[in-house]
Amino acid sequence: MDVNTHRFGAVGIEVSICDFLSKDLTALPRPDAVFIGGHGGRLKEMMTRICGVLTVGGCIVMNSVTEQSRQDFEAACDALRLSRCPSLHVALNDYNPIDILKTVKNQP
Repeated sequence: MDVNTHRFGAVGIEVSICDFLSKDLTALPRPDAVFIGGHGGRLKEMMTRICGVLTVGGCIVMNSVTEQSRQDFEAACDALRLSRCPSLHVALNDYNPIDILKTVKNQP
């Protein structure tokens, strides 16, 4: 991870690999961006927790490989009153297309 953050000029990224829903977040700085790498069917619960610590104007980004995952992301955004950004669809061939989804936390 450190090699990529330096290679792409993205220093300052903190990676935490854990069960996010049971992680103590009090010692961590409030993030201005969060990437969801997987959700185990608990996306709305994760996004709700993220919104509790995410700075205003901060974003949540997620890759979606299934239509269900995309629908779950959109439903969570609507329920949490997050502003959805236009998605980016990536497909190198007819297999394994990916949608990159992004949302932004608004003022309360």
